[in-house]
Amino acid sequence: MTRAVGYEPLIRWTPGWTEMQPGVAESWTASPDAKVYTFKLRPGVKFHDGTPCDAEAIKFNIERNWNPNHPQYHKAGAGANALGYKDLDKVEVVDASTVRVTHKAPFADFLNVLAFGTYSIGSPTQI
Repeated sequence: MTRAVGYEPLIRWTPGWTEMQPGVAESWTASPDAKVYTFKLRPGVKFHDGTPCDAEAIKFNIERNWNPNHPQYHKAGAGANALGYKDLDKVEVVDASTVRVTHKAPFADFLNVLAFGTYSIGSPTQI
């Protein structure tokens, strides 16, 4: 089923902040050393403007807030996102519905941080 999103996180907190639930990502895994996080995206999701919310869109959003060499680097966003993207090493598109985020050092709280609205994903076309 195609679902339109505007600005939504990969994962979110359940009401009461007791556990994580899917957002744009339907599932995720973390490596035992807490350095590598892999997100499987919901199939068929598009942004309100019709742009696919795929692995390339996720990579675009993370890199624009982390990588000062990104063509759409968002310096203010990078400051707000400093905690979640600290020690980030790379963001990889595994396939259209899978993105892998690798940190240089263990970051066990990465999922907790991603659930906050600051880390929501927007349409690369609109950005």
